[in-house]
Amino acid sequence: MGKGFEMRIRKIDRKIERHILIGMIVSTNYLSFVSTKLTKNDLQNSYASTIAGWCLDYFQKYGEAPKENIQKIFEYHDRKDEINDNDVDLIEKLLEDISKEYSEGEEINVDFLLDKTEEYLKKNEIERTITQVQNKIQEGDIKGAESSILEMKPVQITSKEGIDPLGDLERIEKAFNNISEPLIHLPGAFGELLNEHLTRDSFVCFQGPEKCGKTWLLYWIALQGLLQRKNVAIFQIGDMTESQSIIRLSIILAGKSNKKKYCGSFEKPIGFQGVSAGRRGDGTTPSGYGIKRENINIEEPLSAQEAYDLYEETCNKYKIHNHLRLFTMPADTVSFTDIDSELDRLEKQEGWIADIVVVDYMDLARCEERVDSERAGINKIWKKAKSLNNKRHILLVSATQADAETYTGELQTRQNYSEDKRKYSHVNVMIGMSQTDEEKKMGIFVKKY
Repeated sequence: MGKGFEMRIRKIDRKIERHILIGMIVSTNYLSFVSTKLTKNDLQNSYASTIAGWCLDYFQKYGEAPKENIQKIFEYHDRKDEINDNDVDLIEKLLEDISKEYSEGEEINVDFLLDKTEEYLKKNEIERTITQVQNKIQEGDIKGAESSILEMKPVQITSKEGIDPLGDLERIEKAFNNISEPLIHLPGAFGELLNEHLTRDSFVCFQGPEKCGKTWLLYWIALQGLLQRKNVAIFQIGDMTESQSIIRLSIILAGKSNKKKYCGSFEKPIGFQGVSAGRRGDGTTPSGYGIKRENINIEEPLSAQEAYDLYEETCNKYKIHNHLRLFTMPADTVSFTDIDSELDRLEKQEGWIADIVVVDYMDLARCEERVDSERAGINKIWKKAKSLNNKRHILLVSATQADAETYTGELQTRQNYSEDKRKYSHVNVMIGMSQTDEEKKMGIFVKKY
């Protein structure tokens, strides 16, 4: 293919129409919402209009998205010479991309895509109406221009207000079918504690004292999301440099340090073994439990080449190239509006839509509004974070400082917040991170919410 053709592909791929087509092809949930609101003529590109028509016809007949059957539909119409010659290569390229990206059951952000689709259709309707009004004015038909304005069709894919919430069976069925499943699953007892909260539109925050492992935990969760083929954006807003973040992520992925002093043979704690479940208040192991360990031998520290090779091997194994983004910014310079703008840029320029956003950490974000007090500013920051969470239908994960009393390592309570207790009002779940000196020696971390 020539360079000009590739340039045209990239230009079209940036458009919302590509995301709409992907949604119509791979998601029955998305297609069920748009099937009565969107026609193939609403899409401006010829190839997009053709695919949309196939998806709508398929849904009307079978009640589900075509998914892998779209390839057979394309081949059928291509054999019958029913596709515009200029569209064949574009359709082939799109289906090839979808096959690579979604063949392993990768999900799309349906709620966010529905919002964007509604925005796109509203824009098209407004532009159509403006054109009609301008034509009428040029013709001297002022009444006709006025009528065109009054006849402009409202566009609404998902009703947001003024509904009878329990009087519409179709809406009730969609609500029950759209219950958020965990976006990612964490292993072990930690997963049993947290997985039900790791959904879209959920804001999960960890609260702990300084240097207790908050950044490590946030980065570990980010990598768990990556390994489960989610688009993960990390915003490091003050505590670490880009190089430090790269090293930290590499160490977590490799399971070994880049420093010689941490090489050798040692025992790694991997869990508890025993029969009793209560935790004694003296900061030692849970009552009746011992620590289960495995022997580890690390001969050489992690090198840059080893880290790179491991990441490439991991990306190839799990098909996760282009799923991770890291933004590094100075403390107190980044607001959640700035974060939203960066995510918007990724979406428009690269077609990259975040599933999980990790912010390290909340107390370093900037308040973008004038406020009367520091406490009021903190509350504004947390409200903006939750607003971003709901707007983009993402899983938002972050951390915050606890008060000075938590340095003892004892279990936290709701009284251990720092600065403003209203932080708790804006999250879906707040996890307290506790660790006594004895627990630290034994490799135990206690989390409570």
